[in-house]
Amino acid sequence: MRSSEQQPARPRVPPGQVVTSKWPVLHYGLVPTVDLARWQFRLFGLV
Repeated sequence: MRSSEQQPARPRVPPGQVVTSKWPVLHYGLVPTVDLARWQFRLFGLV
């Protein structure tokens, strides 16, 4: 039987993962230090 009240939906996430409202961290391990004064971003080829 179902009740007339709607129960809140549980988030469906895989085991070991959590729902977050923060920006996700997209790296694994240590984050290297980068000298921003020397850092360059180059884009070339067919863009």
